[in-house]
Amino acid sequence: MFTLTLLPGANDRMRIGVAAIDTSTGDVMHGEFEDAAMRPELEARLLRVAPSEVLLVEPLSAATLKLVNAMYGGGSGVRAGAYTRSR
Repeated sequence: MFTLTLLPGANDRMRIGVAAIDTSTGDVMHGEFEDAAMRPELEARLLRVAPSEVLLVEPLSAATLKLVNAMYGGGSGVRAGAYTRSR
């Protein structure tokens, strides 16, 4: 079971940070990458990790929110929550 956190970048071609924790073993995976407007790299990483929970750190771009909602919207069985980053 993985919990995945997505950290925001600034525009359509943006840097995205991810952290995934396997809550059954304590294993931690993390990384940062640059992605295109359609978020193909983010989608590939989400499919690879297959999280049971996704934590979104707001604000996020419309493209990132669209992808996450498409993958984990109603009926997916994945719990998703959004949190505002404190400054």
